[in-house]
Amino acid sequence: MVGRIAFNQADELLVIPVNYCYVNDLIVFRTAADSAVAQYDLAPIAFELDFVDEGLQDGWSVLVNGTVRPATGQEIQVALGRVEPWAGGTRETYIAIEPRRISGRRIRSW
Repeated sequence: MVGRIAFNQADELLVIPVNYCYVNDLIVFRTAADSAVAQYDLAPIAFELDFVDEGLQDGWSVLVNGTVRPATGQEIQVALGRVEPWAGGTRETYIAIEPRRISGRRIRSW
């Protein structure tokens, strides 16, 4: 599954795609240890995911606002093999998003 995270970096908003999985009520993804988001501990973050069926002209969009932190050992164990980054390079740092607010909308043409 692919979603997008948005966070502040050097007074600018940065939005990047990530592969993720759900662990209990958390969103977990992997990144490089030296990535900007890996250094963003306990800060506000937004996570967005969409589904679009172009044939039916139907879909949905969900926005999660919350905080980001390193995943715990137990969360990493649950996520092992469930989240595989598409991006190249070493991405062995597991990050968890703790949702604070979830909103969304359904999109229909009919």
